Amino acid sequence: MFQICSHLEFRKMVRRSTPQQRIDDAAFPIRVKVFAPNKGYGGFGNLLNDMIYWLQDNLPRGDFGQYHGRSPGIRESTGFYFRTLEDAQRFLAAFPSLELADGVSSSSYTSPALPSGGAPRSFGAEPSG
Repeated sequence: MFQICSHLEFRKMVRRSTPQQRIDDAAFPIRVKVFAPNKGYGGFGNLLNDMIYWLQDNLPRGDFGQYHGRSPGIRESTGFYFRTLEDAQRFLAAFPSLELADGVSSSSYTSPALPSGGAPRSFGAEPSG
C-alpha cells in the first residue's frame, strides 16, 4: 500500500549526512591549500601519497584532515587542515616545492573589499601612493 505525503512531509523524511569537508572546515582552525605541481594530467601523482604518509607518520590521528578540490578557474588543488600553526609549518617545510593555492591573485577573483572590486595587488607588493 502506498502513502501519499505532502512536499513538506517528504522533506522531513530525507536526511543527508554533512560532507566531511564541511565538518572539517568548521572544526579545524588552520587550512593550507596547495596547487598540484603538474598542471596537466596526473596533478599530484605520487606526491599526494607522500604528503598523506608524512601526515600519518608525524601528526597524531585527528590533528589533520585532507580534502581534494579545484581552485575556481585555476588548476587542481588539495587542502590540508591542521590544529596548530606549527604543524602546518612543519608540513610545508617537509614539502618545499609546494605552491600555495592563492586564488586571490587570480584575475577571476572579485571582492567588494578591493578598491575596484577586481584582483588585488601582488602579495608582498608595496601599496602605491
